[in-house]
Amino acid sequence: MTEKKKDLQQERLLKELYSPFSNSNEERYLSEIGGFLEHALRISNSKDAVLKETGRLIHQIFEFKEIAFGVRDSDGMYRYHEMIGFRNEAENARKQIVYNNKDMTDGASFKSIRIGKYSQIHLSEYEPFKSGEEATFNHPELLGKPRTNADDMIEGDYLDTFLIGRQKEILGWIELSGTRNGKLPSREVLLFLEFIASCLPLFLVHTRKN
Repeated sequence: MTEKKKDLQQERLLKELYSPFSNSNEERYLSEIGGFLEHALRISNSKDAVLKETGRLIHQIFEFKEIAFGVRDSDGMYRYHEMIGFRNEAENARKQIVYNNKDMTDGASFKSIRIGKYSQIHLSEYEPFKSGEEATFNHPELLGKPRTNADDMIEGDYLDTFLIGRQKEILGWIELSGTRNGKLPSREVLLFLEFIASCLPLFLVHTRKN
C-alpha cells in the first residue's frame, strides 16, 4: 500500500471517529450545552436573560414541560424569576412567594429525597408545599392523585437542582416538573442538569437583574 493510500485511510478513520453527526444523547446534550455556554457569555450582563436562555435549553433537550428558576436577591431573600410552561395563574402565584434562608435549608419545611450532589426530588405524597401554595401548580385539582406506577412523575412531584456559590451558599435553584413522557427523569439527565447548575453561578454572581 502506498503512503498516499495510507494517509487517505487514516484521514477517513479520523473523520469517522470524530464525526459531529451522532445519534448519541450524550453528544447531543454536550453540543447543545456548549452552544448555550457560548451564548450565555454574550448575554452575561443580564441575570434574567441568562436564566431565560437556560430554561430554553432545558426545555429543548430534556423532557420537562415546566421549568422555574429561583434566585437569592440582593436582600438575601429567594424569589422566582424566570418560568416556562406554567399557566398564568400558577406563574402569578409563584411571583408572590418569598423564601428565606431557613426555608431553603430546613428539610422539615419541604420533605425531599436527595438523588444527586446538588439535587433532591419532592414527591406529591409528601405534600411538598406550604398551605396556600397549591395554586402554584398547573393542575392543583390533581394534587393527591394516587401514583399508578413507581416511576411516574405526577402533579405535585418536582425536582430541585441547587445553584451553589463559592462559600457553599445557595444562590438559587432550578425547579423541574411535568415530564413529557410522564416518567421520572433518568440519572443521565440528572447528571447533565447538575452540570448546567454548576455552571450557572459563574454567570449569576456578576450579573445585574435585567
